[in-house]
Amino acid sequence: SSVWGAVQSDSSSVVCAAHGVKSVGTVKVRLADENGVAGILGEENYEYYSEPVVQRMYPSRGTVDGGTIVRVYGTGFSEAGLMCRFGDTVMGEDAAFFASSTEVSCVSPAGTAGSITVEVSVNGGADFTADGREYLREAGAKVASVTPSHGIAGEGGQVVTVVGENFEQTGELSCRFGMSGAVHAQYVSSSLVVCTAPARGAGTVRVSVSLNGVDGGSTEGTF
Repeated sequence: SSVWGAVQSDSSSVVCAAHGVKSVGTVKVRLADENGVAGILGEENYEYYSEPVVQRMYPSRGTVDGGTIVRVYGTGFSEAGLMCRFGDTVMGEDAAFFASSTEVSCVSPAGTAGSITVEVSVNGGADFTADGREYLREAGAKVASVTPSHGIAGEGGQVVTVVGENFEQTGELSCRFGMSGAVHAQYVSSSLVVCTAPARGAGTVRVSVSLNGVDGGSTEGTF
């Protein structure tokens, strides 16, 4: 079928609205003048794809500084033309990574605190999903000190009190001792959490607190 196109002001492009179809696939788009088929000016391929859907993401929160790698789960994802949008901020192909048709990773941008939606595009940003899954951008946890700041090398189980700010009682609240895996943190207040140090060899490591199980936050604390 035919649709009318609008010639742009630079006379080098035409905008046409694609009509709906019943199945996915590739069709030919032909540009013709007012004389119709007899005046064909050229043709290109145009692909109809299944509409992508965003179902959930992990983590669903991150710091206002950005840089959090967010795994987005859903259906209908593809590598070509993949882009992510956090609120009104579109992240280009260098910040959107394809894993499978049901999983992509997006790098969060910096911005002000608050809830924003995360949407995905598979056609270079021309269309985005509109599923409204929310991502919370917040001030990151900051560690000021750790008590005690020493423990016996090779032995775990030392209970450590971490003092700082911006702590929140989340399901992913955790402490990280150096490069070791995260350990569960017990929330006491917005400035106090308690963690159990894992067994490590001799040496000093930095202790950070994460609200989402991924980002470590800033730290001045060592153990």
